[in-house]
Amino acid sequence: MFRVISILSILLVIFITAKIARSQSNDSVSLVDWLRHKMKDFGDTLQRLGKVNFSENLPLIKTVFYGATLVSFLLLVLTGFLPVVFTGAHLSGFFLMIHMVAGPVFAFGMVGLTLLYAYQLRISGADWERLYQVFRRDTQKSKFVAENGELFKKITFWMAIVLSIPLISSVALSMYPIYGPAGQETLLELHGYAGLALLLVFVVYFWSEGP
Repeated sequence: MFRVISILSILLVIFITAKIARSQSNDSVSLVDWLRHKMKDFGDTLQRLGKVNFSENLPLIKTVFYGATLVSFLLLVLTGFLPVVFTGAHLSGFFLMIHMVAGPVFAFGMVGLTLLYAYQLRISGADWERLYQVFRRDTQKSKFVAENGELFKKITFWMAIVLSIPLISSVALSMYPIYGPAGQETLLELHGYAGLALLLVFVVYFWSEGP
């Protein structure tokens, strides 16, 4: 079941990512060119980081945390789901090594993003009022989403923070001799489904334009 859900989710992610790449460019560029452009921007940011004063360049520090977290999460997604999708096997070998290295980077990055963006992306009372309009029958849903991209960016940010808790804690708990075989399987399933949900949230966050 998890293999089927993973395949459907990844196909959905590819479809949405392709639409993001098209919508963010006036030219008809390919998805590969769009991703290459994003990685080049991040590389340029890393080069500038060594030449600046941290206290005066908080936006640059935010960008580095943001990029490092996304890169590590991409590695986690690739190493975590490729074996499941193509072979149906559990994570092992070289993929497991990469997964274990990228995991702490992602956890540290999520903590950093929470500290750096929590105030900027807080949900105010006015945001809640706008959100309530979604449930009104006379609200045009497509128009509402188009006009409230900033609100959806905030919502998906906090959803990512919440989902990262079971994603990280399920692995941390599995390292202690607390649960038996059945408990370990439950923690593994929780880790996988939390990862899938977080992947979808990240894609929606990009759609609403990340920070």
